[in-house]
Amino acid sequence: MKCKFCTAEIPDGSKFCDYCGKSLIEDRSMEVPRQPVQQYVNSNNFQGGAQPNYQYNTEDELLDAFIGPNVAAIKQGGFSLPGFFIPFEYLLYRKMWLYAVLLLVISVISGIFLSSISLLIAIAIRVIMGIYINKWYVDHAKEEVNKIREEHITRSMEELKAMCAKKGGTSILAAVLPTIILICLSIMISVISYVLISIYGRVESNHSMPDYDYSVPNYNFDNGSYYNY
Repeated sequence: MKCKFCTAEIPDGSKFCDYCGKSLIEDRSMEVPRQPVQQYVNSNNFQGGAQPNYQYNTEDELLDAFIGPNVAAIKQGGFSLPGFFIPFEYLLYRKMWLYAVLLLVISVISGIFLSSISLLIAIAIRVIMGIYINKWYVDHAKEEVNKIREEHITRSMEELKAMCAKKGGTSILAAVLPTIILICLSIMISVISYVLISIYGRVESNHSMPDYDYSVPNYNFDNGSYYNY
């Protein structure tokens, strides 16, 4: 049978939807509140009159799908070596765009206005990122997972997992693209500077007049005599 609220497939005779948690009992006075659960772990558990075995870790599964690689280490919240050594690239790798922009702004401002202590600020930022980045990322992932669940309440568990994996996960391209762009810009600036300097040097050499030695006499062809300026 299908749930009349979310249209999910549920076992015949169910009194509550296993996905949205809403009651299917017509008489609302008989309803007992219950939290939505995912689905049965294994259909084999129901044979022989066995009671269904529900999974109540829906949020954990969606969170794992969102985080992707190294989910266990990240959820433990230990010190992050990537967060310490390459904090900006690691934020981009984890698709934490706002955090990456904020880190870039802080780095630029400290480099311009606090140049005398910019090295200390950079070290402090790396230490803080190494300690807290995993916790921040888990909190960020939970917020995004809750948004996905609220916006797609009628979707199945597998569809929600796919959405979480697409929204979260990692992006190697996002992590290396800024570095590639900076390298390309540096090469372009170097080439353009070299060309402009070469052109300017040639123009200067063509327009510069050699110093004249006034001590050398010049021959006057009109009267056949030598003279000095």
